[in-house]
Amino acid sequence: MRVLHVIPSNSPLRGGPTQALHAYVSGLAELGVSVDVATTNDDGRGLSEAPLERPVEEHGARFHYFARRTHFYTYSPTMRSWLGANLSSYDAVHIHAMFSYPSVTAARVARRAGVPFIIRPLGTMNRYGMSTKGGLKKISFALVEKGLVEASAAMHFTSDAERDEALELGIRIKPVVIPNPVDVSAEGRAGDVPNPGTILFLSRIDDKKGLDLLLRAFASVASRRPEVRLEVAGAGEPSYVESLKRLAATLGVADRTGWTGFVRGAGKAAAFARAGFFVLPSHSENFGIAAAEAMAHGVPVIVSDRVPLHDEIVAARAGMVADREPERLAAAMEEMLAKRNSWQSMGERGRELVRRRYSRESVAGRLVELYREVTNR
Repeated sequence: MRVLHVIPSNSPLRGGPTQALHAYVSGLAELGVSVDVATTNDDGRGLSEAPLERPVEEHGARFHYFARRTHFYTYSPTMRSWLGANLSSYDAVHIHAMFSYPSVTAARVARRAGVPFIIRPLGTMNRYGMSTKGGLKKISFALVEKGLVEASAAMHFTSDAERDEALELGIRIKPVVIPNPVDVSAEGRAGDVPNPGTILFLSRIDDKKGLDLLLRAFASVASRRPEVRLEVAGAGEPSYVESLKRLAATLGVADRTGWTGFVRGAGKAAAFARAGFFVLPSHSENFGIAAAEAMAHGVPVIVSDRVPLHDEIVAARAGMVADREPERLAAAMEEMLAKRNSWQSMGERGRELVRRRYSRESVAGRLVELYREVTNR
């Protein structure tokens, strides 16, 4: 079976979508699926040094990079030419993201070629996603994306919540829920953590992640607990990050808030190892892979009820859920600090949850079943 994945950017700075893609393709390759990825040389605001002349072997797949002409819409005419010449040789196409030139073009070419295509919308079809960028996104959806969505062989959602909110749009689709895979090879924590007063936020820094809410809650907790410190690991729009740093200064916690920047690999593992617990107070998530990663490292978590994993976290007794209000979040953080003797057992239960539900092998197997279904249909 030959499967083509299409994603606007392969940059780690794009956060969870890119990270999930790498786990998808490596898991599929281990199952014997021939995988190619078409993407651009987008690297956040700039361009990467990825070679444009030849495919690159990464994560068990062949990555084809094409020049991004504009940051807006990730316009890439060379990708369009390549898709037109090569897409028909694949059994299925898996498109990641919407409202971008690569995803729209891949869907159009696949539809004309009669190749079944699957779209993973990355939360862009939920309430929060559709409300951003004013009315432009709704106009684009009505004129462009809706027809392609309804022509897809399946829509790949990563949680029931993401699927249910997308269905509120009244679209005719075949929804399939397959969660994002998470690396469960990380070592769990045993005994005391190095810095039990360290509260960790690790994610892409964006308005929807609720970091401003966390800073206000942290200021309240810090006023009563001199031992606590907040570590912010992640990158985002520089002007927005600076506004958050100014907020920390206004709240009087600038000296107790560390800004680690973007981390990956050993740096990310070290951040989880240092943390007493992890907090993700998002206003919207289609999955919440950062929370799942924290659990994979044996770290207790606090999430908002907009993180789709929250019900499973509570059921597994791997963490807590807090309302998206500074006072409520501060109370949850105080309660978590008071439960320090339970952190190890909470972490172990979180690791087991991730191992059982979100391992790369389990997710890749479900994807293969989906590809077989759409190609046989």
